[in-house]
Amino acid sequence: MPFITEELWGRTAKRQKLLIESEWPALSKLTETAADDEMRWVIDLISGIRSVRSEMNVPPSAKTALVLKDANAESRARLERNRDVIMTLARLASAHAADALPKGSAQFVLGEATAALPLGDVIDFAKERARLEKELKKAHDEIDRFDAKLANEQFVSRAPEEVLTEQREKRAEAVALAARLKEAVARLA
Repeated sequence: MPFITEELWGRTAKRQKLLIESEWPALSKLTETAADDEMRWVIDLISGIRSVRSEMNVPPSAKTALVLKDANAESRARLERNRDVIMTLARLASAHAADALPKGSAQFVLGEATAALPLGDVIDFAKERARLEKELKKAHDEIDRFDAKLANEQFVSRAPEEVLTEQREKRAEAVALAARLKEAVARLA
């Protein structure tokens, strides 16, 4: 409610100008690079865990462990400082650094470290690999279909530019999906 804000501004700021006419406050540099880097690391870790869980069809209710291998002292300290947040937001049962990766784990790289989620007890790796390979084949078939359509001279000459743009965008989405699926299959290897 603007009129209330103006009234409060007039009584507390002791200024002659109206709030709406005032300049935005000039602030000094508020970002602390170390804290910013740490939060970016935490966000990247949680995003990576969520991506693996999604790609591997891990049930939302399942809590898995996180193992961080080859982590330097800074990454280990970040994990310790933010353990509760990471475990809550990534739905983890535990999170720790180790020298070896457990068998049957899906992995992704985070900076210098390798993050691993042991999923052997949660999902069937053979079935999951078969499912991902089937989806990957479907994505490659879709890419081939778009390539054939865009290579057809008659289609290209008759189609409006919007349709061609749409087909190219759909092809790019299919290529991105195929890349993600290929990465997911590689995680299971």
